[in-house]
Amino acid sequence: MVEPLLEDVPQHVAKSAKPIDHAKEVLRDACDDALDESKRKPKRGRRIILHLTTNAQHAARKHVLPSMTGAFVIGIAAGILVGWFVTRRD
Repeated sequence: MVEPLLEDVPQHVAKSAKPIDHAKEVLRDACDDALDESKRKPKRGRRIILHLTTNAQHAARKHVLPSMTGAFVIGIAAGILVGWFVTRRD
């Protein structure tokens, strides 16, 4: 009576191990995808920053007067703010 049960044990173990193997495979795939994505993000960010700075340089060279005026106004505003913070009394 025990012998037929013992003969079926390897089949039952193999059958119950299939969902575990599938879960391990899904988890491994998810980890690999996350790792690949985390490697891709910094490269994409660098390309975007390079593209933005290149476009900004091109626009500044193409429109010199508005660029210089904008830089001058920002400099004056920053100077006024710094002067105001320094001379402020609490």
